[in-house]
Amino acid sequence: MTPAHVAGDAVLAGLCSAVYERDRPTREAAIRALGCEVRQWIAWGGSEAVIALDADRARIVVALRGTEVSHWQWRDVAANLGIPSPWAGPGRAHTGYSRQLDRILDRVALSIRRTGHPVAVTGHSMGGALATLLAARLWWRQSACLGLYGVAEVVTFGAPKALDAEAAAAIGCPVRRYVVDGDPAPLWPPLPGLCHPGPAIRLPAPRMSLSRGWRVLSIVGERRA
Repeated sequence: MTPAHVAGDAVLAGLCSAVYERDRPTREAAIRALGCEVRQWIAWGGSEAVIALDADRARIVVALRGTEVSHWQWRDVAANLGIPSPWAGPGRAHTGYSRQLDRILDRVALSIRRTGHPVAVTGHSMGGALATLLAARLWWRQSACLGLYGVAEVVTFGAPKALDAEAAAAIGCPVRRYVVDGDPAPLWPPLPGLCHPGPAIRLPAPRMSLSRGWRVLSIVGERRA
C-alpha cells in the first residue's frame, strides 16, 4: 500500500465519519474540511449516503452511513439481522444488508453514472458492508453496461461480512479493508456462507470512543509517516 493510498484512505475515513452527522451544516462543513465537495445527499427508508467530489484526487466518493443507534434508527439494527440468500447480484448476500442497500441503490447508481471520474466506494461498519454489496452489484452490472459506473476502489472500515465468495469475486477493483484490533463488527454475522472481499489491514485499537462512527481518520493518518 502506497503513501498516496494511505493519505487518500484517511480522507475516506473522514467522510465515513461525516455521514453520521445529523445536522446538515455540520455534516457539510466536515466534508469541506476534508477538501471535498458535496454533490448529493441520498436518504431513503433509513439508508443514507453522500456523493462527494474529492478534487485533489480527481475522484467521486460514495460514502455510506453505518449503523446509527443513538437516534433510535430501528431499521439500522434490523438490517444487521439476516442470512445468506440469493439477491439481485451474483452469488448470495446478507438479506438485511441487501435490503438496506436496495432502498438507495438506483439513486446512487444514477448519481455516479458517467461522471468522468473514477469512483471510490466506502463505508464504516454497516456502511462498509453496504459498500461491498454496492461494488459487487455495480461491477456485475458494469460487465453488461459498458462500464457506466467507473467503480475503481472499495475501502471499508470495520465492515461486517455481507457476501459470499461468488459475489466477492464480482468486484473487479482493489479492496482495502481496515480492521481495528478488538472490534467485533468484522466477525459479524457468525454464520457460514459469508466472507470478506479481501484481507484485513489491521490497525491498533484507538484511544478514543468508538461512538459516532469510529472516527478512524487520525488512526489511518498515523500510517502516513
